[in-house]
Amino acid sequence: MVSSKKLIPSEEDTPELEFLGVLRQKIRIRIVTLLYENVEMSYTELLDILDIDEGLLNFHLRKIRKFINITEERTYMLSEYGKMAYEILDEIAKKTRSYQRSDIDPLSGKGILTSGIIARRIVAFLLDAFILFISTGLVFDENVLRIMSDISQFTLPSQSASQLAYDMVWAHSNVFFAAYIIFTILEAYKGQTLGKYIAGLRVVKYNGKRLRLMDSAVRNLGKVFFLPLDIVVGVAFHRKDGYIRFFDYYTQSTVVKVSTP
Repeated sequence: MVSSKKLIPSEEDTPELEFLGVLRQKIRIRIVTLLYENVEMSYTELLDILDIDEGLLNFHLRKIRKFINITEERTYMLSEYGKMAYEILDEIAKKTRSYQRSDIDPLSGKGILTSGIIARRIVAFLLDAFILFISTGLVFDENVLRIMSDISQFTLPSQSASQLAYDMVWAHSNVFFAAYIIFTILEAYKGQTLGKYIAGLRVVKYNGKRLRLMDSAVRNLGKVFFLPLDIVVGVAFHRKDGYIRFFDYYTQSTVVKVSTP
C-alpha cells in the first residue's frame, strides 16, 4: 500500500509548493518585494510598513524562512531562493499587465552596461549635480557660468575643462566635501542618492548586499573628486567585467534598476 506521505508532500519538502505558497499569499508577496527593493530591513521596519501584528508577521516569516537570510545584525535579506521567487513574482506581474521591458538587469551584474542603465546613471548624476548646484548656489560660480556661456555659444571652454573643474572644487571645497559626506551616507543607508531614487536605480554589492559605509565612502571619492579619471580607468581596464568606473570595480559594487510596481 502506498503511503499518503508520498502522495501528499509537505510544503517544507517540495520547492514547487514553497513557491506556490508565496505566490498565493499577499503578505508574503509584500515581504519578498520589500526585501528585494530595500535590500536589507529590520524586523521593526517590516512590522511598521506592513502594519500587521507581530504574531501574523512571525507566522509569515516562518512560512518563507527559506526565502530569507538573517544577518548578524538581526536584519532580514532575501536568500538566493528568495531572489528567484521575486523574479518569478515580477515576471507574473508583468505578463498580467502585458507590460514588458528589455533592460531589466540581474543582481549578478551581467548586462548592467546596457544603454538603458547607462542612460539612467547619466540622468541620476545630472540630477544630483543639479540639486547640489542649485541648493548651494554653485550655479552662480564664475567657472560654471564661463562653461555655460561657452557651451551656449558652441565654443570650446576658454580654459581647459580640468583646470576649470579644479578651480571650482578648490574654491568650494567645503561644499564638495559636504556633498561627499551626504552621498556616502545615503548610499550606505539606502543605496540611493536623490538622483538615483528619481532615476530608479540603486547601488548594491555584487552579491546583492547593501554597501558598507566604507565601501560607500571609497566609491564616492571617485564620483565627487576624481570622476573623469574614475571613468577613464574603469572603461579602459574593467569594462569587460561589467564596470564603467574604477571605484565600482575596487569596491565590487554595481548599479541596478529598481523594479517598479
